[in-house]
Amino acid sequence: MFKFSKETYQAMKNFESINHVLVFNENKSGYIGTVSEGKGCVGFYDLPSDEIQIPEFRIYDMAQFITLLDDFVKIPDYEVKFYGNHLEMMSESKGSKATYYFATKELIDSQFKVPQKPVKFPDANAVFELTSDQLKQIIKIASIFQHEQLVFNCSSEITVSVTNVQDPTANNWVQKIGENRIKNADKTSVILSIKDMKMDKTKNHMVFVVAGRIAKFVETPEGNLTYYVSPYAISK
Repeated sequence: MFKFSKETYQAMKNFESINHVLVFNENKSGYIGTVSEGKGCVGFYDLPSDEIQIPEFRIYDMAQFITLLDDFVKIPDYEVKFYGNHLEMMSESKGSKATYYFATKELIDSQFKVPQKPVKFPDANAVFELTSDQLKQIIKIASIFQHEQLVFNCSSEITVSVTNVQDPTANNWVQKIGENRIKNADKTSVILSIKDMKMDKTKNHMVFVVAGRIAKFVETPEGNLTYYVSPYAISK
């Protein structure tokens, strides 16, 4: 018998916003990896040690699976039992049991490939903390202005602007985020797509920026969730 921890449940719930497909613990890798349809956001979650032995399985409709799981994770005595092509979730105290059949390998592998965790991340030009309140404010302002991009401008201090980088007359919003933890760093910036900001908005994140190439977001303080966001592609 196994059970998904609340942390794993929250990670899968967040990954459902990135892709409707999920492969759990492929080849007993010890993590879950996902990628958005446009490949602009890649997410990784390191499984807790007592969940690494949960067998590999595939889900096609994550929204449906998360809705089902939501009914059980709040029950202290719930358990999960795995079979070859399905799992059973049950609670003795509630007298409830649900059976969920996995998607086939052929179906999922024809449209989704689990991303591989990077072996090494390049040296960052900027490192700073982005709080959950700051992230939620960025998303809110982008929705008000209907802008698709945000820009992290990095020097000794970090600012973020929500703007349309292709329209110099567009409405824009600028906010100081904090201090760069890399001392005497050269000025740099990275343009990201708002739609790729899929990280958990209830968590703080440490952000690592590599001169216009990529931004890495690591959930704090746990550090089990990591997201890689590619720069926004500007149309010529």
